[in-house]
Amino acid sequence: MKNHKPVLLIEEDAATRSILAGLLTGLQFAVVECRTAAEAVVQIGRQNFHLAIGTVAAFSTHDYALLHALRTQYSTLPCIALTGFKEIPDAVRAIKAGVDDYLVKPLQGDSVLEMVSRLCGTAAKATQMVAADARSQHVLDLARRVADSNATVMISGESGCGKEVFARYIHEQSSR
Repeated sequence: MKNHKPVLLIEEDAATRSILAGLLTGLQFAVVECRTAAEAVVQIGRQNFHLAIGTVAAFSTHDYALLHALRTQYSTLPCIALTGFKEIPDAVRAIKAGVDDYLVKPLQGDSVLEMVSRLCGTAAKATQMVAADARSQHVLDLARRVADSNATVMISGESGCGKEVFARYIHEQSSR
């Protein structure tokens, strides 16, 4: 992946790891996927990273060994911790230990885009989107068809469902 900035992704759950990897790849990052903190520590010595995103558990394992290794090699590397609602106190401890921010699971695509953009100091552009289930794939297909047309679009839905992500996607894919 030429000119793609490498991201270290540490997530035990294969489905979550796959979705995040797809989203980050769509943002033009080259994703190095790891299941554990130990795998991530090995990867730190192999290449330079632009961002690290992983579970609170991965960052806090063995008294924040991964975080210490990251901060030793890359003092300004943005680090994002992924946490569940019950683990928010752990995320706060991780921030005190050096993580830049955290995202609460289940993850919202627009929240990930916003945080990555803010921490990396770049405008994150979703050049591709990832849809896993049939309904999401249908909505994504509809967004692609609308982007190719001259139709006026109104997107509605509950807060946090990704309206802004789809609006940005349609705008970037459109010739208008």
